Amino acid sequence: MSPLDKFLHGHGNMRQYGSRYRGACLACNASNKTTLSIAEGQDGAVLVRCFKAGCDAQSIARSVGLELQDLFPERLTAHHTPGPRRRGMLSAAEALGLLRFEAELIRIAAANLAAGVSLTEQDRARLGQCCSRIANLEAEVHS
Repeated sequence: MSPLDKFLHGHGNMRQYGSRYRGACLACNASNKTTLSIAEGQDGAVLVRCFKAGCDAQSIARSVGLELQDLFPERLTAHHTPGPRRRGMLSAAEALGLLRFEAELIRIAAANLAAGVSLTEQDRARLGQCCSRIANLEAEVHS
């Protein structure tokens, strides 16, 4: 089951509008049925946005019975070598959504570090992936 399918199954009441889905944000108990917007990113990750209270991705994931990591597809094995990457595949809105999501993960890690919580090896690896994705977005913008 894809991360998007897991999210839709957990929420149970999202409506599709083109390639995006809208519904009530369960993290802030929004009564409006269009306060939460989700979409599937190019890499298969679920991109989320709460328009009512600006709930963070972790809170939104937990509100539907998932963890933050469940919003991402499983990692590829080390034996996989992807083909050449096409340039200009993301729209500006998609790029900003991805950047916002990666920045949110960095913010969560920084808050944990500030609170004295040690990062696991998996956390450090994911932060490295955040930096790589942000650098790739920058390179795409400048290409």
